[in-house]
Amino acid sequence: MEKKHLKLCVNYFIIAILSVVLYSCSTQKDKFLNRSYHKITSKFNGYFNGKESLKEAISKLEKTYQEDYNNLLPTTILGDQKQAQKIYPQLNRTIDKASLVIERHSMEIRGKEKNKWVDDSYFLIGKALFYKQEYSEAIEMFSFINREYEGYITDLSILWSARSQIQLGNFTTAEEQILYLEREVRLKKADYALFLEITANYHIKQKNWGKVITYLSKAIKYSGDKKKKVRLTYIIGQIHYQLEDYKSAYNAFDKVVRMNPEYEFLFNALLSRARAFDPKYNDSSKLITEINKMLKDDKNNDYKDQIYFALAEIALKEEEKEQAIDHLLNATANNTGNDQQQSIAHLTLAEIYFNDAEYLSAQVHYDTAITFLSENHPDFDALSKK
Repeated sequence: MEKKHLKLCVNYFIIAILSVVLYSCSTQKDKFLNRSYHKITSKFNGYFNGKESLKEAISKLEKTYQEDYNNLLPTTILGDQKQAQKIYPQLNRTIDKASLVIERHSMEIRGKEKNKWVDDSYFLIGKALFYKQEYSEAIEMFSFINREYEGYITDLSILWSARSQIQLGNFTTAEEQILYLEREVRLKKADYALFLEITANYHIKQKNWGKVITYLSKAIKYSGDKKKKVRLTYIIGQIHYQLEDYKSAYNAFDKVVRMNPEYEFLFNALLSRARAFDPKYNDSSKLITEINKMLKDDKNNDYKDQIYFALAEIALKEEEKEQAIDHLLNATANNTGNDQQQSIAHLTLAEIYFNDAEYLSAQVHYDTAITFLSENHPDFDALSKK
């Protein structure tokens, strides 16, 4: 009898729990229990899993991306369309999870959304579309958020819309959004760092290099991400070098070295610092010692051509022509398939010999350089004639 009574109590308890759960599942009742159920389920189920999948996608993209240190680095790794397609499974999962939150847990009652994770889910979809490089669709999503919702999420939607507009080359719209954010919106620290980076990207497209340096320098101050600080500092060095402000370039690359970055950045910062060396401001002895250490390190065997070329650049700046020629010949001898570096080394040798009126030697190196140089290179015809 006692067992029967206990079993009956358990059944009643289960029915009561199920009744509460079913009652709280309703998205049409504006009660504390309903709101709590849908908010908690949204946050710790669909939204959380979607956000983690987006992180996974970005991490995968960053790990597989091959940096091109011979050109201006991107402030954020996005890759090309082919690389973006490799992270479609993770990005589609983000979109699916966020869509389920919207579909199952939206509580729009009397024209007002009661579940704060719904607009966040729309925003998550927008970011996933951005990383899929479906920029027009991303802009539509951010515009929808801006129309339908209120609060800080609308400011973020404008920020990411501007980011997408820049990728599409819609600079007038991007500029309007950037100006609005700068004048009217108070962003949180991390978001403000992103705003500064996005604004720098706008000016990169316009080739306003002074403004790029200003905004990147501010972004470094506000960013809490060490890798981002390293990347942006390196880019500042690249811009100074491009502008032939070698003193500032040297200081920027030196700063990267002192930030103790991952090896690939460290290696390229050391080389770039050597190339920015100016005998008027810097002592070469320490640089040469560091570069010679790099030569002896087995993990740099595939990069000896670049290391020897950096030594040659130092020698040329110090007017040590014979030493420079030795380093350049070593650069060509130690090339392991880097056609661009091979071409640059032979061109440098050719120029040295040409300026010394040693035309036969110059011709040999011009000829070799042309075999490695792309026909699309702006100096291809002039070098061929030379």
